[in-house]
Amino acid sequence: MSSRRRIRLAILPLPNAVLFPRTLLPLDISDQRGRQLVADALDDDSTMGVLLLQPGWERNYHQSVDVYGTGGIGLITEHRTVEEGNYQILLHGKGRFAIRDFQQITPYHVAEVEMLEDRLPEERQVRKMRRDLIRYFLEIAENVSPDAVDRAVLSELDFHTLVNSVCASLNFSIYEKQRLLELEDLGERGDAVLRVLRDQVHQLRLISRFRHLEPDDARVN
Repeated sequence: MSSRRRIRLAILPLPNAVLFPRTLLPLDISDQRGRQLVADALDDDSTMGVLLLQPGWERNYHQSVDVYGTGGIGLITEHRTVEEGNYQILLHGKGRFAIRDFQQITPYHVAEVEMLEDRLPEERQVRKMRRDLIRYFLEIAENVSPDAVDRAVLSELDFHTLVNSVCASLNFSIYEKQRLLELEDLGERGDAVLRVLRDQVHQLRLISRFRHLEPDDARVN
């Protein structure tokens, strides 16, 4: 059975345009092409793909742009029209894809893509990685917003959803997120995001050790 399909693509200057499977991505669509894409998607099957623009896209955005070859496909689960016909939408990630051939560029991009499968690691690796992901992620979250994350909710997530949710939630470069999206082995993706988590936790612990040296008056250097 062929894993290829034809999809509409959002190739827009969006600040958070990396969509992982099994995650939610809110988007504000104000570009004319994006508005038409969303309207057509809602009239059809409510699916659309998201591709990240390559660095330097600003120079040629209205002519031709370079994009990454791997993106995420999602289902529009919520939408509303705001001022000037713009959209606010919520995408639920359904999978990853690789571009095979652009078939249309106006009024928006349409391409034939190949759907990509995430390879699962062995169960023993899954158990250890789950524990580490939850532990480090919670330590970071509790430093930022103690009531924002529920350990029980994280523990109930299946491994696939847990890895991708952590990838999507971390505050780091959009291009680093793109690199994680391109990894086809879910174990490799989990290992890569764990390295990021460990680095961030190390920095938080280092900062906390010297927090007592901060002046009472923030204006004092």
